[in-house]
Amino acid sequence: MKRLRVVVLILGVLALTLLAWNVLRAPYPQATWLSVEAPAVAVMNRPLQLRITLPSPSDAGMLMADLHGSADRHEPMGYLNHSSPHLVTPEGGVFTFDIPIPVRPDLKHVRAIIYLGPTERWADRLKVVATDEIPVKPTGASKTATSWKNLQAHESVPDPEIRFHEAAWARPLIAALWVLAGLLAARGELLRVTHSEAIPQRISGRRFGLALALACLAAAVFEISGVELNLAAQLRAYAQDNRLYHDRRWLQQGATLLALGGSATLGWVALWRTHSPARSLALLGLGLFAAFSAARLFSLHEVDQILARQMGPLSLAQFAQLASVLIVVIALWPRKSSEPGPSAPGLPKDS
Repeated sequence: MKRLRVVVLILGVLALTLLAWNVLRAPYPQATWLSVEAPAVAVMNRPLQLRITLPSPSDAGMLMADLHGSADRHEPMGYLNHSSPHLVTPEGGVFTFDIPIPVRPDLKHVRAIIYLGPTERWADRLKVVATDEIPVKPTGASKTATSWKNLQAHESVPDPEIRFHEAAWARPLIAALWVLAGLLAARGELLRVTHSEAIPQRISGRRFGLALALACLAAAVFEISGVELNLAAQLRAYAQDNRLYHDRRWLQQGATLLALGGSATLGWVALWRTHSPARSLALLGLGLFAAFSAARLFSLHEVDQILARQMGPLSLAQFAQLASVLIVVIALWPRKSSEPGPSAPGLPKDS
């Protein structure tokens, strides 16, 4: 039975990881007014063929497709080329664009910017989407036909700046509560052992209490110093200085998944490896705090949109961090013991 529960837990974590990965890889709203197909690989000095399908009914107008490129590390190169427009009727239809790919030594990927409007002019556009990037091979690449694939097409809008409203009193309060939690853990009120337990179990419990106390004090330092904000700014500046900024999404997505994995590991330890409800509750609180702090640190746009929502005077991020430390304090708060006296004479009483 225990093995079955472990297997179910592992499968659940894998399913959650796959779901999170797919959500993070396709964060922008996908366009519903068209679908786009293209070859899996493009070749320089040859036309890139796009097959665009507009369902019926559709907005009438002129459909245009421009080609944009990017260099190493997905650094944008801007506009490359375009093809002739197509007239769209309310019945929709399938439209084929052949866009020549110029010879550029630094060109590594191309993407299509597709727009619909009453005229061919960019200024008159009514709907705009940007497709996935397609890798580009040099001119001498094999002429073997490559497979086609469906390209994701999302609304081409820049990420707006997301501002967090932080209550001035929240950080000192959260840090003070973490210090209190650390003192409670160090005092050993959570991990008192009965007189009937063996000495190695007592030692193990006290080590756990010391580790928990250190983790709580580290959380206090982390919170009062605002490490996640300062470190996020430094990482952003480093990415801009080293031409990594335009490829930052992959780094942010991977780091977010690692943080989720670490928090899930704490949750697993809390639920499956501890035999004390108070211990489990304290570890779950620590895992919750770590997850939300890591989310602020890696600053993925779609996650920030959620965390910046207001819940009374606090943002959702600060509310969750305050709730997590309160969970730990409640779990560690000393309670009157209802345990009977020592059942094994000869064992010394705990101090």
